[in-house]
Order: sequence, then structure tokens, then C-alpha cells
Amino acid sequence: MKKLLLIAPLALVALVSTSHIYNSDENNDRVVKEKTVLRAEEVTAESNFLVYFRAPETWSTPNIWPWKEGGKNPYSDYGWPGLPMKEDTSNDGWYYAYVPSYVDRLIFNYTDEAGKIIQTDGDPIPTEMIGKNIWIDGITSKEGTDADGNPKTTYHMAEPTTEKKTSGELPVDLKERLAFASIPNDWDDAVATFTSSSDPEATKTVTMELQSDMLWHFTLIEGKYDKVSISNGEEDSLKESQVVTIEGNPFFVQVIDEKDANGKYKASIVYEKPAPEDESRPIHAKVPEDWTEVGIWAFKRVGGTPQFANWPGEEMTLDEDGEWWTYESIANFCDTIIINQNQATGLQTVDIEGVEAKEAWIVLTDKNTDGKYNAEVYYEEPSSTETPVTPDDEDPDVSDPDEDKPSTDTETDDKAEDGQGLPGWGIALIVIGAVALVGVGGWLAYHFIKKSKK
Repeated sequence: MKKLLLIAPLALVALVSTSHIYNSDENNDRVVKEKTVLRAEEVTAESNFLVYFRAPETWSTPNIWPWKEGGKNPYSDYGWPGLPMKEDTSNDGWYYAYVPSYVDRLIFNYTDEAGKIIQTDGDPIPTEMIGKNIWIDGITSKEGTDADGNPKTTYHMAEPTTEKKTSGELPVDLKERLAFASIPNDWDDAVATFTSSSDPEATKTVTMELQSDMLWHFTLIEGKYDKVSISNGEEDSLKESQVVTIEGNPFFVQVIDEKDANGKYKASIVYEKPAPEDESRPIHAKVPEDWTEVGIWAFKRVGGTPQFANWPGEEMTLDEDGEWWTYESIANFCDTIIINQNQATGLQTVDIEGVEAKEAWIVLTDKNTDGKYNAEVYYEEPSSTETPVTPDDEDPDVSDPDEDKPSTDTETDDKAEDGQGLPGWGIALIVIGAVALVGVGGWLAYHFIKKSKK
């Protein structure tokens, strides 16, 4: 009994000293993100002929633009200024390309350091040489005037000949196909993996070049490859499409943002460039109520190509209901959006990446530690009950870093003054008083028991 009475004060001390321990809830940030397949058409294979061209010394790698009088052009889907020719390393200054046998006119060109295209005129191939291997030894020039009477130099290719002007064996015609691919907007790259049914060991992986329209990626591939799949090329987050079979030239692989049962992104292939869908889409934004101006900036994350010339972009318009700000035509190639206060205060969102090429509703949420708004993206208009509340700028958005610091001797404890808590010294006095009280009570009880036994 004596031991029990002596232990009681210690137990009370432990109970009181641990009574200030509490659990705090942590906030978990949450970011919400979210074509008829055409049958391949049979394409008749064309025979090709070899065009050799010796470029002027001042030219870098020349491009070739071949076509048939009347308009038929094998590179129209690739676009001007045509395909780069291949250098014949065994014959200094000579470049070559294989072109379809129907071609009867040629242009050679290159882009100088200032970005200006220097080109030959659209000269015809002599009728008797059409479809035959030809050599063109440089260019000629002719002085004249333009429509305004200003001096103008016109360049022409030298007279073609079927006489071989290079040494060694001729390069092999690889029957190259023009390969195009379109990919989901949140993929950084289009990496094509080609395989061959006739040669199971043959595999080639190529990072395709993004074309100027920002919608299609391109590469040339040898004709022996007849199957292809497209991936985003990211090792840590690899996304791959289904394998499709190639039957014609050129071909267009369309990868959509939808997976099959095996986790592969669905893909289809066609042999005429699909007519562009609507090349832009509207973007809506919900911003703090005290914003009176709203701007939008849009760009392609890879390469950083922007839609607009100058920051902060274009001004958005408030809808009649006063809830959403809208800009009607953000280019589909733009996969990253920034909503801003249109130079009013410099307030803006973070870079909102991976925005799909379709109509989207963007809701600004809390600010991060850099003072930029986070955002949630929806692809169907959400109801007001489904969207988070967008705070006004005067609302607190970043917790006070000193909030959890303990009070010092020189600081005033606000909680104690408000009657909502006690300072540390107050708790200490209570503990000491409780210990003393229990100790005295224990001593009296012990003394009384001992006395009663006598």
C-alpha cells in the first residue's frame, strides 16, 4: 500500500505532462487530369530513278523538290522546301536522291545563314531522260529584273546528262517511304520502331522530326520495313502504341489517347494525309472573383514554340453568366497553358502541362510557395459543386512559417491572453501544485493508517 501511494504522484505527473500531445491533419494536394479507323488503301508502287546533283561550294546540304508538270508531287505532304539530299562521301560535293519515275521537273535549294532560301528555277528534265538516272553538275545564273524593275538573279540547274559523272558504284535504292505520325498531346516525342516481316532480325528505331505544322512528326524509312509502332520515348514513363502494318507510300499513323485491353495506345494507318480537324479549340478559365482582366499564354512544351508573339498572350472574355473566362482559338499544337492576370499584378498559374487538344475548362485553386496558382483541368464543363473554390488574392494561401514555432520568454502568448490556452510556465505551476497536493494527501493517508494499527 505504501508503494502504491508513493507511485500515485509519479503517475499523475506523467498523465499531466503528456496531456498536451495532439495529432494534426495533413492536407493532401490533388491534381485532376484527365476517329474512325480507316482501312489501308492499296497503293501502286512506283519505280524510281537516281538524281545526282553537285551543289555550289557556298551551299550547305541541298534540298530537292521534284514534281510532274500539272501538279503531282511526291513530297507535297512533307512540304516545301523538299527533302534533304544525301551526300555521296566518295564523291566530293555530290548529293543524290531517288525520285519517282513520273517526275519531269526539279528544283534544288538551300537555306543560307540568314534564313533565306536560294533556289533554282523549276527546270524541266529533257523528255528523253525522264525516268533515267541523271547527273546535274551545278547551277547556272541569269541576270534580269523582277516585276517592279529591280535587278534579279535567276538560278537554273545545269543541263542534265545520263553520262555517269561520279566514281564508284551507285547507291542502292532503298525504296524509302515517307512516314508520318500524330500523337497524343501529352507525349513529348514520336519515336517510331520499325520491323520487317521478311527479315525478323531487322529493327530500326527513329525519333521522328516534328513538322512546322506542329501536328505531324516525320521520318524516311527503308521500304523493307512493313510494321511500325510509335512510343513517347520516355524510359521512366514509356507509352507505346499498337503495331500497324504498312502497305503504301506515304503513310500516316494516328495514335489516339485511348488504350486497348493490352495497355497499348490505339493506332490506325492511312495513305492520304487526313484533312485537318478543327486546328484550334476554346479554353475556359475560372479565376479569383477580384480579377478584372485575364490573359492566356499557350505553347508547345517541347521546343517551347508559343502561339502568341508577346507575353502575357491574348485577353480572355468573361462569359455572360460571369463564371468562366474564355479564349476561343488556342492552337491544337499547344499542350501547355498559363492563365494570368494580363499584366495587372503579375499573378499567374503554374505551367499547366499535358492539356489535351480539345475544349478544356481550367479552374485555378490554391497558390504554391512561389505564389503561382495551381489548377485543375476538365474536358467537360464541371458544375459549380464539382469545382474547388478559387480563392481571392487577399485570402491566405501560404501557411505562416512561424506558426508552429514555440513561444520564447520575450514573446506574448496570444492563446493565453485569449483564454484559449495556457503558457508553458502556467502548465508547470499546475503540475507542481498537483504533485504537492497528491504528495501531502499520500503522506496523511499513510500516517493515518499507521496510527490506526497501533
